Amino acid sequence: MNEMSYRKLLVPLTGRANECAALEGTMRVAKKFNAHVVGLLAQPDAFDEVAHAGIEAGVMISGFVDSANNATSEIIRKTRAQFVEAATSEGVALTSVQGRSLGPTAEFAHVTGNAAQIFEEESRLSDMVAVCSGREADRSKTRDLLDSVLVGGSIPVLYFPRGCSGEIGSRIAIGYDGSTAAAHSVRAALPFLAQADSVQLMSLHGTRAGTHVALQKVQNYLALREISAQTDNTEHRASDLISAAKAKGCNLLVVGGYESKTMREWFLGGVADEFLDSNSSMAVLMAH
Repeated sequence: MNEMSYRKLLVPLTGRANECAALEGTMRVAKKFNAHVVGLLAQPDAFDEVAHAGIEAGVMISGFVDSANNATSEIIRKTRAQFVEAATSEGVALTSVQGRSLGPTAEFAHVTGNAAQIFEEESRLSDMVAVCSGREADRSKTRDLLDSVLVGGSIPVLYFPRGCSGEIGSRIAIGYDGSTAAAHSVRAALPFLAQADSVQLMSLHGTRAGTHVALQKVQNYLALREISAQTDNTEHRASDLISAAKAKGCNLLVVGGYESKTMREWFLGGVADEFLDSNSSMAVLMAH
């Protein structure tokens, strides 16, 4: 992949009604890079679901399987319609044919099996995976997905909170702490950074090698690619990063994918609950 572009964007779908943020946001990103979007809906096998419920009588199994299959068909119909609506509203062509010359394109697919395993395997040959926040009851699924893709697949993740809308990546904040994950995130974000109107480097509390030195290294690295970045040597805590980036007018935050305990707790626990449930308009790009 050309380091200054994304070609394939994967959107894992589970049939939740509130996956619009990830779909709409990803379509906007596809337009930015003439990328191909794959909306992949993974559903468990109906017979396995019934078997796990402990139903053994033959007639009962048949009836429950039929009911489960009908429910699955409805989920597929609604999710496909949601995907088509997101693509159409953003002017992204619906086709399985791929190629940069075709402009932004999108296709919907449905598979049966273990969702976490399917998404992790499919992400391996994707340039980025887009996920969205869910309602409180769905947060564990969002966290499992982040773990599966970030750690298992080592693929960059673009996270969309429910309130995310509008332009993505025109003004970027990089939360940097000198970690391997943070460096990987900077490299993963290069296509966005190359097109950004402004880039702000922000130090995280506990930055390795010292705040000024760490940010200077990133600034020099980006300068080699003719990407200009401003530095903010104030040490920000992870929990304050979103608000600090928003105060600078940014619409995309780039951070390491919780390699450190602090970042993991921020995104998967405590503070994460507030963020996952917030109306923040800030998209977040992470790499492990």
